[in-house]
Amino acid sequence: MFEIGVGDAYGACFEGVKDNKWVNRNNDLTYSNHPRKLRKRPEDYQPSLVPPGGYTDDTQMAIAIAEAMLDDNEPWTKFSLADRFLETFHRDQRRGYTTYFLNVLLNSQTGEELLTKIDGRSTKSGGVMRAGPIGLYPEFEDVVRKARLQASVTHDSWLGRNSAVGAALMVHYFYYDLGPKEELCGWLRDQYFGDSLHSPEPFEVDGEVVECWSPILQKRVRVHAWDCLEAAIYAIEAHDSMSKILQQCVAYTGDVDTVAAIAMGPASLCREITQDLPDDLVSNLENKRYGRDFLKRLDLKLFERFPRKELNDEPLLDIDDSLPDPVALELSDELQEPDLGDFGDDGLGAAYPYILDEGMGGVEDEATLNDEHTGEGPDSDPLQHEMGTGRIEEKVESAGERDGESGTQSSDLRDLRDDHGTDSNG
Repeated sequence: MFEIGVGDAYGACFEGVKDNKWVNRNNDLTYSNHPRKLRKRPEDYQPSLVPPGGYTDDTQMAIAIAEAMLDDNEPWTKFSLADRFLETFHRDQRRGYTTYFLNVLLNSQTGEELLTKIDGRSTKSGGVMRAGPIGLYPEFEDVVRKARLQASVTHDSWLGRNSAVGAALMVHYFYYDLGPKEELCGWLRDQYFGDSLHSPEPFEVDGEVVECWSPILQKRVRVHAWDCLEAAIYAIEAHDSMSKILQQCVAYTGDVDTVAAIAMGPASLCREITQDLPDDLVSNLENKRYGRDFLKRLDLKLFERFPRKELNDEPLLDIDDSLPDPVALELSDELQEPDLGDFGDDGLGAAYPYILDEGMGGVEDEATLNDEHTGEGPDSDPLQHEMGTGRIEEKVESAGERDGESGTQSSDLRDLRDDHGTDSNG
């Protein structure tokens, strides 16, 4: 979680910036003001922008997932996860969300109400950005089932669900030492994705042609689930240190906070990758109630709950036991004040000038940064996959048989068979 937060916060300084020269000049592993913030115009204070060192929706929603993993008493359903997303936001209201989804969060009291206000079938990157912690589950089928289920809350499309599976399986691969770094993509293809990862040829998903993002294309990473997953894998494949991977994620340009958040989690668990995040990024990551120390303690809780076999008796995480316990925190009835940094201190109304008191309007500048991660509006279309690789279907049988958590999960898993069709060719 901590490395996800660092990657997210650093990437947020560059999210959506189209000026490659500015990106290259400032990609120096220190937190910078986003160039739109530097314009000093009220209309540029878009809710997705955060002060330097602040994390965004990528990390906050991953926190909700991690806390759900630590709660053995609550089954995972769309409603329970939506409740967690809502609770996690309301206890720590912050920037980093799109105008649209921020409106949804502020105007919803329950997860059920939230689900009625979103289309829920987005193909963008909101489902994949928060899925990494799920890879800590020891069973492959649990990783697949839970990654798909959490994505289906807001991104119930083939791209939304299965990109989330990819992000979680990257963590799973490195955490449980399933192979060397150079074989990561091959393992993902063999175990789950077939030819849909790193494909040189476009593939079709129920009428939509998906062109796999690649550095060779020299294109910005779109706010698209498959783009972000592919870019994170390429960054890890290209470098053997955390700092270089992080800089590579940013150098791709586009939705780089999500790419970095996806890549930093698994990279932090790979024994072949040097853990060399600079002190400036570590020490200057926000550290209020749910900041740096909270994320480190949450990591410790996750590693205790999902232990892996250690090599050479080296601890997985060196952490100060005096840090606050995220699970035991007693939440105040009053909301935490958001850290607005240089954006002003007049409360949420000033921080989010496009937020309406009621309804889902006020999205007039949503396309400015093209960073619509979460909870799309009515323009998104449902996708049903017809590739027929046959690889996913084998995993569904065993997962469905042993799934006792909820009918929702069993149904979601069985949908995999529909997504891939019944043809097992290829």
